Amino acid sequence: MRAATYARVSTQEQADTGTSLDTQRDRTRAYVDAQGWELVAEYVDEGVSGAADRRPDLDRLMGECRDGNVDVIVVAKLDRFTRSSRHLANAMAELEDLGVGFASLAESVDSTTASGRMFRTLLGAFAEFERERITERMMEGHRRIIEAGGWTGGPPPFGYRAVSSGTMKKLALDDGGEAETVRLAVSMVVDQGCSAYEAAKRLNALGKGPRRATRWSHQNLRRVLLNETIAGRWKWGKQSDRVETVTVPIPPIINVDRFDDLQRVLALTATGPQERRRDYPLTGRVNSVCGSTFTGVWRKDRLRRYYRCRNNKPPYSGEATGPCGCRSLVADDIETVVWETIVNVLSEPDRLLALAAEYLGERASQVPIERTQNDEIERKIADLETAAGERVADGLKAGIDPKLLKAAADTINQELDSLRRHRDQLATWAKASADQSDRMRKLWKVAQTAHQRLGTLNIRERKHVLELLDIRAAVVAQPTRSSPAQIEITGTVTETIGEALGGDLSDVAPSDQTPPPPKSSVEKSTTVPIT
Repeated sequence: MRAATYARVSTQEQADTGTSLDTQRDRTRAYVDAQGWELVAEYVDEGVSGAADRRPDLDRLMGECRDGNVDVIVVAKLDRFTRSSRHLANAMAELEDLGVGFASLAESVDSTTASGRMFRTLLGAFAEFERERITERMMEGHRRIIEAGGWTGGPPPFGYRAVSSGTMKKLALDDGGEAETVRLAVSMVVDQGCSAYEAAKRLNALGKGPRRATRWSHQNLRRVLLNETIAGRWKWGKQSDRVETVTVPIPPIINVDRFDDLQRVLALTATGPQERRRDYPLTGRVNSVCGSTFTGVWRKDRLRRYYRCRNNKPPYSGEATGPCGCRSLVADDIETVVWETIVNVLSEPDRLLALAAEYLGERASQVPIERTQNDEIERKIADLETAAGERVADGLKAGIDPKLLKAAADTINQELDSLRRHRDQLATWAKASADQSDRMRKLWKVAQTAHQRLGTLNIRERKHVLELLDIRAAVVAQPTRSSPAQIEITGTVTETIGEALGGDLSDVAPSDQTPPPPKSSVEKSTTVPIT
């Protein structure tokens, strides 16, 4: 008969030393020789568990049996072949159908006899029983560690880290890191009235992401906030473990009352991502690296808005050209960065005036100077007028020659005339540049109202502001797995934005329905990261 032997070791140490393999080979070879069989092949799986149904050499051996190249399989011990009675029963049934015998030396099992087949099945059941006992002993060991307040390994809950404590590890708060992220999320939900979706969006914008994902979704954030682990109650054990669940006290991230408040608010805001209008205010305003522009798209599989390059068509779109390779941008991220840039510019008077210098001509730099000069001139005129009268009166009392007093008064009057001419000249300049000055006042008004006004705009109103400022963005460096995208933002400052912010933006029509504003070459350019 054509015999094939099979050997297996379950640990890398045994695989490295080879001692157990050598013993198995020697015993199976001797048995094949004693039976007078022909040894056609030897199969060995090193460092593979016997609980696995699929193993490289075992699969090859069964394939040879199916091809009719092997008549009998010889193993040193039954558990070398398998530790699962189910797998053993299935394999033996298949070998029997193929007419292939099976011999296990340690148990004296011979599948060519009825008693051998029965004993083989019983031994497989005992092997599986022993494996389950090992699992139970392991679980009991874990339970004892858990009841002592220890950590048995694996990733700790979000907000915690495993630290050494004597002979075991225990859970400790990850203060300043994940625990602070949890507290911030709780504050957003409980104190600020955010839903989990809104809180997730804010955390992503702040760069406070989850541990193993790139960004929060409302689902994974809710899982963290609903878990009573953050209140210091960690549960170990599951029903599938057939082990009683144990509640283990750990350091709380928030107290129990705070946790109960959180659960009540989450129950009221459990709406998930709202089915909002698919608004994409930056469509056509973001230039891609390939020279095209980005357009808004909705990823239904991810329930998220994106901006995708118009040239980056999917292969099945029917376009003649293939995808350009430009990476898509998360809509919430790029819109947040662009809008924060606008708010920062429009709500800082000095910065806004500096950016508007070319648009307003020299008035942007001269008006503050002229305002200061005019105040100084008015003060000097008042001082000299007062001084002229006082000096004449004092001189007459002191008996000074009237001619000398007249000469002194003439000098003062000449200086007064000069100052008054300068004041009149400033007034003439101001009158001649009334339009520019009016624009200046409008821009000051923008700066005074922008921060509060811009923060309350809805997405439609924000779109109007983007149009009024003619905001453009260009991707100068595409995002990678390890670094965010880099974009350059430009825009034009005009008086129209002042009129819009001073009134009601809901009444402001898109730019293609309003007269074009005066031309301006003033632009604000910056490079910012997109997360």
